[in-house]
Amino acid sequence: MDSGNNNNNCTDIVIYKEEELLEEKKFVLKHYEIKFQLVKINYVSNIRITAQEERMITNYYYGTEMNEGDFKIQNNGLLKLCDNNIQEIYDFFLHSFNENKISIKDIKENISFNLIIKEKCIGKEYTFEISLKKKNYNNNDIIGLLCNKMNELEIKNINLDSKVNELEEEKNNLNSKVNELETKNDNLNFKVNELEEEKNNLNSKVNELEEGKNNLNSKVNKLEEEKNKLNSKVNELEEEKNNLNSKLNNDFSALENKNNILEEKLETINIQTGEYNTYFPGKEIYMRRGHGERSFIGHIDFNKKYESIPYVLTSLSALDAGDNRNIRISVNAFNITTTGFDIKIYTWADTSIYYVRVSWISFR
Repeated sequence: MDSGNNNNNCTDIVIYKEEELLEEKKFVLKHYEIKFQLVKINYVSNIRITAQEERMITNYYYGTEMNEGDFKIQNNGLLKLCDNNIQEIYDFFLHSFNENKISIKDIKENISFNLIIKEKCIGKEYTFEISLKKKNYNNNDIIGLLCNKMNELEIKNINLDSKVNELEEEKNNLNSKVNELETKNDNLNFKVNELEEEKNNLNSKVNELEEGKNNLNSKVNKLEEEKNKLNSKVNELEEEKNNLNSKLNNDFSALENKNNILEEKLETINIQTGEYNTYFPGKEIYMRRGHGERSFIGHIDFNKKYESIPYVLTSLSALDAGDNRNIRISVNAFNITTTGFDIKIYTWADTSIYYVRVSWISFR
């Protein structure tokens, strides 16, 4: 390509033998592909900017190359803003594109493609205009573009095939998932039916329990009535108990009075008790082996003399008799005086008596 200056004092794109591509970034603005390149041409850093329609192959493009000297000639403040550094200017362009601060000002189809940048820095707003001059491709460039476009389309086709395969696999996975979900749905429907049946059974049980509750409430009401009757009966019994207690207290007082009277009377009564034991001294054989009527008489003295002749009661408290004969015995008191009495032990027929103990009580 020929070299020379454009109306904006920018250098046309020149292909030199000594060219090194340092960085490259592509953007799409409307339907144009904007390409920024940082290149070294003959060891001098340049920024190359090209623009062409994105989806069309044409025999022309818009482009420009600018180095530090070009930016000084423009004197638009961009070089000063970026500290006189081409790398900083390149980064500034990329940042402005990423922040949507670069727009297409106008396109003069047969002349130029103009970009405008509006940026605010340190409270001040800057406006920069970049003009890209229309350039024609030669045949070799067009063939290269066609080859590149075909390569791009081939890569896109491969990517699309890969994407189609991925989508097909995803579709199969989704179908598998759908089948799993269908199975789960069937299982859930089956479970829902089971739960519905269980719900109906529970409702039936609830109804039964409700009926049982009503029956229990009826029984509780009856029990409450019985309880009230029992409480009424308890109150009656309590009243009756109080009456009986009152009567018992009265009767107890009367008995206490009678007891006091009896105690007073008992204090005047002389009561004596005792026992009389005998083996019939002098009459042992007579009482043991004799026949017919036999008796033994003993004497008992009172511990305390009575003022008048007392009453005397006697009883048999112990007896030793032969075991091969009938037992016949009689005990009584006689000759009672104020100082004592005689006791007579009497038997008859063939009864055999070995020993006798007699208990007695006297009182007056």
